[in-house]
Amino acid sequence: MTNEYVLLSKVAKCSHYNKEIILTAKYHFTGNSENPHEIHFTRATCPIIENSKLSKDDQCEEYKYLECFNPCCPLLADFPPIWDSRNPL
Repeated sequence: MTNEYVLLSKVAKCSHYNKEIILTAKYHFTGNSENPHEIHFTRATCPIIENSKLSKDDQCEEYKYLECFNPCCPLLADFPPIWDSRNPL
């Protein structure tokens, strides 16, 4: 596996806040010589999680004061384990 990666995004609906959000997944290139575009899922995050890591003064107004109460959110696991980087999710 190489150190190169790509970020892919998709729209999902947060069931806790009943709000559409954009999830971002990090994929690393596998180094597969037969398919140089093959990538492997590493992790995913959402703007609610990322925003809550910031101080209240630095938070985006849209997600200010929101917190994720589901550390095992199924939305963050709903990404294909192997993907072709040329294709959108």
